[in-house]
Amino acid sequence: MKKRIYVCCFLFTVSIFHLLIPDVVVGQVTAKRVSENHVSLFERNDIRTLLPEVLMVFTNPQNQIGFNSAVIGHFLTNPLFLQQYDPDVNPQFLSLLTIDTELRALFGDADFHEVLQNPTEINELVKLIPPPGNDDNDDDNTNCDPPASPKATTLSIVSGYGQEGPPGTRLPSPFVVVVRNQYGDAFSGANVAFRVTRGDGGLSQTMPRTNSLGQASTYLTLGSIAGANWVEASVTNIEESQFFTALATVSTKHSEPKPTRLLRVSGNDQVGDINTRLNAPFIVRVRDQDNNPLAGIGVTFRVTMGGGQLSDATAITDSSGRAAATLTLGSLARVNRVLASVVGISQGLSFSATAVLPAVPLPPSVYWIEDGKLYHRPTDGEEIEMLRESPSGWTLTGGLTVDMVGEKVYWTEGKGNRGRIWHANLDGTDGEGLIRLEVGDGVPYGVAVGTDSREKRWVYWTTSVGKIQRIGIGGSGSKSKQDVVESLHFPKHIAFDEKQHKLYWTEKDRLTGADIIRRANANGKSKVPVVEGLGDLGGIAVADGVVYWTERTSNGQGRVRSINGTGSGLKLLAVLESESIPEGIAVDSVGGRAYWTTSRGGIDSAPLIGVIQTEVEGAGIRTTGIALGRSSSGASGVAGAPSINSMESVESALLANYPNPFNPETWIPYQLSESANVTVSIYSVNGSLIRTLVLGHQAAGTYRSRSRAAYWDGRNDFGERVASGLYFYTLTAGDFTATRKMLIRK
Repeated sequence: MKKRIYVCCFLFTVSIFHLLIPDVVVGQVTAKRVSENHVSLFERNDIRTLLPEVLMVFTNPQNQIGFNSAVIGHFLTNPLFLQQYDPDVNPQFLSLLTIDTELRALFGDADFHEVLQNPTEINELVKLIPPPGNDDNDDDNTNCDPPASPKATTLSIVSGYGQEGPPGTRLPSPFVVVVRNQYGDAFSGANVAFRVTRGDGGLSQTMPRTNSLGQASTYLTLGSIAGANWVEASVTNIEESQFFTALATVSTKHSEPKPTRLLRVSGNDQVGDINTRLNAPFIVRVRDQDNNPLAGIGVTFRVTMGGGQLSDATAITDSSGRAAATLTLGSLARVNRVLASVVGISQGLSFSATAVLPAVPLPPSVYWIEDGKLYHRPTDGEEIEMLRESPSGWTLTGGLTVDMVGEKVYWTEGKGNRGRIWHANLDGTDGEGLIRLEVGDGVPYGVAVGTDSREKRWVYWTTSVGKIQRIGIGGSGSKSKQDVVESLHFPKHIAFDEKQHKLYWTEKDRLTGADIIRRANANGKSKVPVVEGLGDLGGIAVADGVVYWTERTSNGQGRVRSINGTGSGLKLLAVLESESIPEGIAVDSVGGRAYWTTSRGGIDSAPLIGVIQTEVEGAGIRTTGIALGRSSSGASGVAGAPSINSMESVESALLANYPNPFNPETWIPYQLSESANVTVSIYSVNGSLIRTLVLGHQAAGTYRSRSRAAYWDGRNDFGERVASGLYFYTLTAGDFTATRKMLIRK
């Protein structure tokens, strides 16, 4: 009893101490919350071995420079991005981050993002990860202790019961059991003892350990005498065992069928991105001496070149004599080879697949204002063109944005104490005034396009009379000008976050004169400051929930900084010389680069974690507003970068395949509102699954062109052409699913 009182008093004292030191508590609580939310992941020995080494890389101060949630998001889009921080990162970890659902969920967790941006929290999380193989339980609990550690308590049969086959042959399916703990969850790392209790058969494994699903398995080779074979499965400390039965039946054939031929069915000579799973499996067929398909034969698949990983090292042939394994390509751009072999057949079969580097997103098209003119550089690098020159008496005031949904570019103009919002097609044609502002509305400065939570689209702008106003576009919003926010102190730059439907702008502090970045809902409600006490801001942008801005400091230098939209995670991205003060800014979230105009003219850019480079040479004339678009020609089929002030918003949808009807191939387009693991399943008219296309993890966007849409060659999972007729295809992307029909006509 005294021991319990002392423990409780100690914990109470520690909790009071933490309240007095909030910075320590934040790190400990956030790291602990991450470990609690991903318990099953941290119980895995492979994660215990690999993850701490990766985490400690981010405690390096150099790696923390420019590090934020947007950068971490690139690890999911392209795991090879990790090599920029740790060139020696374990290839096994990169492979897991590509295909392992639990690990990808960890890297998508916002709490985990906060931990990665604070070395103290990283160290705390490493302490919470158990050492590899450490599964000991502590039974000495008091009333103040946490719940008891998970223990193996139940053993159940999953599959494999009741099979039969000729004496002396291996059964086609394994005996599979599952072990669960006292809470009903899968228990990994338990030793399951399999033992033949009747018949003289043999087992492939006698003491396998349960995997992350709590499952363990073994194959039985039936005894040499016809009759029943029994196998017992048991776990130490679990009282009840489980028994499998299988029947050895006498063959009526005069000669025992033996594997004599190994044939390649399909899957050879595929091409895919490094570290990605191939769309089709490698399939072989085993035949006997009478050329009949042979079931229940083990086919061994082994990687001989390229460093890839197989879904199955050994596969058992089905009733048609077929066995299959799918390859996840290695981390290098080279040929991968896999050898399939069967005991009793002297020569194996070789499959090859070529791993290539992922397509690199094209740079965005760039729009900017310089010397009273609007310029454009297309994404394909064609010659710079001037789209607009200030008409007589009017001045381009610096506001500029691109709306990729409506395919328009918007800018602001002023004349005396009034102004107007102008727009044109992306190539500068058909320019016209959207709205003309009278004297009471003042001169417009910044401009942004955004969609509110009711899917209405608006153009927003700041004015010289201390207001933010808007007007509806695209037939979804009000066509009358509205005051969104009033009584502001010199508002200027403005940006819109499409994902969270939030409006951001800059204004001056009434007491100090310092610049402030504020945030509000799309209707102007719930105003809050994001960051205060800034220098003279040249522009702001928002991408993936992160706010970026350019700034002139009190000592005359320029810099580019960022902060999470919630006001945490302040980062310094670049420091510039005094003769090159940054002005307007836009961010390409697809390519991971920031672009800004400068006081010396021209445009500079840098990776969100990297080194500055010049995009457009300056002529000594100040450049101001900037916005990004994407290729109008669709060259290479790679998604372009949206304007940061008007990020394209799409709904998840499955579109009609083309051509339709078709023979023999078709393309299946779709679009995603958010990144997700994507598969397309194809079914016959009677509901049978014909083919599964595993497309892997895809970023939010539109996949319509032939180079981006899902492709089906009209074959089933065994590589055979399917018959003419009606088929159904289902897209699964995260929580989204949709089904359409298509017709093969031969």
